[in-house]
Amino acid sequence: MTAEKVQVVEDAEAEEIQLYNIPVLQMLKAAQQEHGLRHRDYQRYRRYCNNRCRRIRKFLKFRQGEKKRVVPRKVTEYEAKQNALFVHLCIMGIEQDWAYSMELKHDDGARSRHHMRNKLRKASKKANELTSLLESIADQCDSRTTLEVQAYCAFITATWAFEQQDWPVCFAKFKSAQTIYNSLAGTLAADEAEVYSKASQEIEPSLRYCQYNLNESSDGAKMQDFIGKGNQLIDGKVSEHLAKLKIEESENLNVTEWRGRKIAVKNESVRVFLLNYREFMDGIGDIAAEELQDKYVEMLMEAGEAIDTVKGELRLDAAHRTVIEKGQTPQNDLFLYLNHIKLEVTLGRYGIIASNASKMNELSRVYEQTVQYISEFIKKCYEADNSELGDELDSEKNTYLAACRYYQSQQAFEMGKLKEAGALTLKARQCLEASEPKREATRTLHSSISSQVQSFSSSIQAALVLPATQSTQKDSSFDKENVLKNLSDFGAQFGTIEFPPALKPIPAKATLFDIAGDKVFDFPNLEDKVEKKQSAEAKGITGRLGGWLGWGAK
Repeated sequence: MTAEKVQVVEDAEAEEIQLYNIPVLQMLKAAQQEHGLRHRDYQRYRRYCNNRCRRIRKFLKFRQGEKKRVVPRKVTEYEAKQNALFVHLCIMGIEQDWAYSMELKHDDGARSRHHMRNKLRKASKKANELTSLLESIADQCDSRTTLEVQAYCAFITATWAFEQQDWPVCFAKFKSAQTIYNSLAGTLAADEAEVYSKASQEIEPSLRYCQYNLNESSDGAKMQDFIGKGNQLIDGKVSEHLAKLKIEESENLNVTEWRGRKIAVKNESVRVFLLNYREFMDGIGDIAAEELQDKYVEMLMEAGEAIDTVKGELRLDAAHRTVIEKGQTPQNDLFLYLNHIKLEVTLGRYGIIASNASKMNELSRVYEQTVQYISEFIKKCYEADNSELGDELDSEKNTYLAACRYYQSQQAFEMGKLKEAGALTLKARQCLEASEPKREATRTLHSSISSQVQSFSSSIQAALVLPATQSTQKDSSFDKENVLKNLSDFGAQFGTIEFPPALKPIPAKATLFDIAGDKVFDFPNLEDKVEKKQSAEAKGITGRLGGWLGWGAK
């Protein structure tokens, strides 16, 4: 075989490789709750693990010796790469030994105590072997599987170290597991993160007990080293795997983020729809205008199919089945997110229809249907316990309602119904004042409708105040009082000026002369032209007699 053929075969094998995705903690917690540990029945759970291992071996034809004797076999690297069930087999083997040790722990006998420690040591040994096996097939597992297996093996090893009272190792392993679980809880979707948060909280008492024993012993300095520096897993590997996990989840859309919430997408058809929607929104500017409306229709159909798929899956869950049968919206983030995408696509489609419409009745009908769709989605938001999104869209709805009322007022104005047009315009203005849009398209519509309502209200006001005449001749029946009454009663609602304007007092003398006084002009002396009056003392007796007789007075 030539080198080129070898390269082709290797490339084909690389393409066929599928990464293992094993949610270890979720799988084990579900099995523990279903098979005995809900009631602390470790014996029942141990039997389940034993049967599970036997079934996996039988399926994989991984026999432990012959009929007459048992020859233990370990899972090799080659076998682990062939099937993910070999990893499951290793995990269930560890669980079997751990459950057996927890069962024997409740016995008081000395022999049971020794047997318990032996089983726990065996589980710790298998955990170390699984960690080494996973490192050898690291390219076969995704980052989440690697992190979960490391956390699980660290927990088992810490449990054995706790029994041995090896406090430094116990603290380090428990801290590793807690760090990984906290990191996964902050990375994964909300419905999956709860399991990891609870696991982290369960480890906390053991960590505090280790800290207490380290402080009491001579290993207190070692504990500070563990807390400050941490081991290699905490410092490097967790951050590296988390970065890979975020890249894998974002590329494959296993987890998507919406309004600060992480949403798990498990269905393949829904994941394909989300990828198509992302591609559509990224390339929406390159689509021709005549083809854009058809693309919106295609996205609407795909969104409806995705919603039906998720709704069918939710019907299988008893918690959501009753709500769906009542015709209400289930409290599921993925279901609400898909409905929000459908609303966004609907608004985009109606925006194109409105831009192509020319008649007022067509425009009012488009925006009326838009308001109806938004109102239905707001109801779903409140039923799904997402009131924040409902309040936000309620404010957005007022903008489309204002546009609907504005075009309805245009229709009424064309039909000569001026009072109805004025009332609708006033309602449009009130809706615009109550709206605080956040979407770019809604803000543009808000600005456009605001300017149009302002100018159109002036036209309605003028038509109401001035009578409509058919000729240019002066109308002798013009009623001035009626015009003024209409202006004051109705026109004041639109913020008109006072008509006729009120009179203002104006000073009769120039203010300049009052201020300047005699500093501006040199007034002439008029004393010689003004008659002087004699004083009473100068007149004497003659003056007084003359005045009495009448000839001396003026």
